[in-house]
Amino acid sequence: MSDAEDDNLLVIPDGLINKNPKRWSPADVLNFLDANKDTFFLNDQHIDAIYRNEVAGLALHRLTRKDLREPPYSLADGPAIAIEELIKSLIGRKLRSVGTAGEDGVQGKARAIPTVGPTPAVPVLGSQEYQSPYPALRTYKSKSCSMSNQCNQTCNNIYQLLENELMGTIWKDVCFDGLFKCPATDMHAVMTPDTFSDWLDLVKSKDSSEFETYGAMWFRTFSEQIKAKGLVDAHDSAAERFYYSTGGTILRDAYHGAVRKCDIILTRKLDSKSHGYAIGNAVDLPLPPDPTIRDAASNGATSNKCARSWKDVLVVGELKANFNEDVSKGIILQLGSYARETFCAQPGRRFVNAFTVCGHLARFYFFDRVGVLISTCYDISSKQGQELFMHGLLTYMKMTATELGFDDRYKDIEGNTFLPNNNEPVYLHLEGKTFKLMTTLHRTPAIVSRGTLCWLAREGKCLEEGSTCTNGCKLCLCVIKEAWRDTKLTAESELWKLAKEKNVYGCLDVLVACDADVVSREVIGHNPNNIRNMFDYTGAKPILQGISPDVVDNTGTRLRKNSTALETIHSESKITNQPLSERTKMTKKKPKKRLSSEHTGVNEFPLSKKSKKCGADVVEARTRSFLVVQNVGEKLHRSLQPVELVEALRDAIKCHISLYEDAGILHCDISVQNIMRTRTPIARASGPKGFLIDLDYAQQQYPNSEQSFCMTGTAPFIALELLLKPQVHHTWRHDLESFLYVLIWLCTDNPYEKLNAWVKGLEHRDFVKAKFLDVTTTEFFEDVLNGFHVRFEPLKGLSLAFKEILFKDSKLTTPAGDESRKDIYNRVIQIFDDCVVKLESTQTLEKKEPKELSGHHDKGVEAGNQDWEYVERGTGKNVE
Repeated sequence: MSDAEDDNLLVIPDGLINKNPKRWSPADVLNFLDANKDTFFLNDQHIDAIYRNEVAGLALHRLTRKDLREPPYSLADGPAIAIEELIKSLIGRKLRSVGTAGEDGVQGKARAIPTVGPTPAVPVLGSQEYQSPYPALRTYKSKSCSMSNQCNQTCNNIYQLLENELMGTIWKDVCFDGLFKCPATDMHAVMTPDTFSDWLDLVKSKDSSEFETYGAMWFRTFSEQIKAKGLVDAHDSAAERFYYSTGGTILRDAYHGAVRKCDIILTRKLDSKSHGYAIGNAVDLPLPPDPTIRDAASNGATSNKCARSWKDVLVVGELKANFNEDVSKGIILQLGSYARETFCAQPGRRFVNAFTVCGHLARFYFFDRVGVLISTCYDISSKQGQELFMHGLLTYMKMTATELGFDDRYKDIEGNTFLPNNNEPVYLHLEGKTFKLMTTLHRTPAIVSRGTLCWLAREGKCLEEGSTCTNGCKLCLCVIKEAWRDTKLTAESELWKLAKEKNVYGCLDVLVACDADVVSREVIGHNPNNIRNMFDYTGAKPILQGISPDVVDNTGTRLRKNSTALETIHSESKITNQPLSERTKMTKKKPKKRLSSEHTGVNEFPLSKKSKKCGADVVEARTRSFLVVQNVGEKLHRSLQPVELVEALRDAIKCHISLYEDAGILHCDISVQNIMRTRTPIARASGPKGFLIDLDYAQQQYPNSEQSFCMTGTAPFIALELLLKPQVHHTWRHDLESFLYVLIWLCTDNPYEKLNAWVKGLEHRDFVKAKFLDVTTTEFFEDVLNGFHVRFEPLKGLSLAFKEILFKDSKLTTPAGDESRKDIYNRVIQIFDDCVVKLESTQTLEKKEPKELSGHHDKGVEAGNQDWEYVERGTGKNVE
């Protein structure tokens, strides 16, 4: 690369133009690398490797290709060479400012978009002679340093999850004709071909922001023209829908406060006219920040957040000037992150529609719980492509709430399908019963997953304040669980029904159980409940490459990996074949610390889950199920007294024993999230003090039946034998071992740091080895016990005794025979009973601490406050 080429390609962000590069902070270095990543073909992972190591300007100048290829950076040759060349260019640079400057480098005012003649005709997409008339340009975009840093940190985290989550679930070139059912309309009467020509001419611009700015104006004008031409009923809800640009500002109500923004959203009409764009006029200012939103970090100053929320989003869109980004990994993950935020902000949303415009190529997207569908390509440089693209956009504007993915079982006060952009109380109608939804207890943020959503609700006549049920109950509280289960699995309600018939200890009392929608990747016949019925897969093909299969989810959702990847992890773990004397000599490898929430943009550490069903890489079909139960509990938390924690765990173990012994049901996913403490003192006095929930992945044990090999569980609590051996049946002992890890986890001060290897147990064999040493060797297990919070030091003896029962002679296997199983069960219950007696005799129950303890491990678990004070939706009143 010549010096002249270096000078032309190097980009210095506005804020750094007059600053000595050797004085740059790590944040400045990050902003500089981000501004040049497209030019030098770098991605966020390459840049993050430098940012994680806090490389400032002086250190950046001294980095070499050799340094970058070795730890702690460990980059491949390609990015290492690219960064070295970038550094050389910086040292001998000509400074070029980026931002809103024109070609002469002078900061300019907003200007009108130039108009040009129509674009030349091109061959049909897919033909061999097809060549794009538009160059594949590298893009340059102006970004503020702080926002760029936050967005990159969030994207790095979310994209890594989405790569694994979407593996093997994406189909492109799907026919969307069945989705777009609007009557035929002359769409060029709405937007002329010249508007497309003017827009596409900006593909040749060096600044992709011009392409996006004109795109924002185009969509705004399109919305106005649809209304002016009378293509939507003025009295219909669709008349209030417009395509808006967010103006580069951050949308509110992102999951855990993540920094997210998108180019175009379809939403209800804004009252403010400050966002009005018109093609041919000067560019207006972006939508101003909402003055009611204050940023605590800025001492009350107005934050850079949009007046719009993710709750308002009906359809999302992304604009790119480079046509090579069409159906690229980056665009799919970017849209996936938008769909993820939409699912999280809109509980009950069944699917999310989206679209992209990459240069002259446009596509539509459909996200649901089994994957992503991508439409055939529309060439908007041709009149036919323009017609079809605008036809799809119009269809989105005219869709009913149900057709947009909302559920008509959720109603507002007036009985209309509930849209989450208003703050009125919500009612859920199931099987002839009405439930008033009070607050969300839990929601799963992942897209391709069960999408579990739990509500605290009132049932029956207890819907209004002061009303009384026929049984005299003042508040009929219940929990509603909505989940998209694997259609091949037995419904959770059926297992609880069986457990009730067998009088299982601590069994849940089911009020309502029903199935609703189905989503299936294969459309065989016509199932009226299949939400993919409108799509035609003829000619569609899967996208399999470019998605890493070995990343572990950090959002608490189950991941499915292919069997090859799973076997590789286990086949390289030879710990169980070594003698104990050799194992104790092994050096315990200290894993790297996870990024804190400050760096990741996520306010919780991950609890990775895994569910691997032999012979199936991904779930082919899911059924949306509702389960309503009367049992309202509370999550186990650190403010409990030791005796309260021991009693809850003991009775939960009794539930496990009764499920297995009386009903032949093995839970297979024992974790801190799936053990509840009975809510009220009266209920605890007359029944179990703790109980189990979530039988979604439970197994029914049949006499003389062969089980399929499977592995389920939450990473820190998975039994060692399951982690070390791929072909092992899940047994009762594995569940019992998970209870031991739950006890240790709850007692440990800051478990995400001290038990970090347990959290990462599914990522690499070294973490499994570390956990193995923690549990099976005396020295390391003492270190684990020394990590207990001072409050739970009296439970060290219980933990040690529990471990000795399970790991007798350091064996990980399950003993054969009913007598051995019952003996271990009895001994475990006995040590818990003895511990309760000892604690009650030596301690007086103290009042719960009102203050959250350090290392509180319930961060991000949305099961409610410690004292069960829930704010009822739309009223602001507490439910006591």
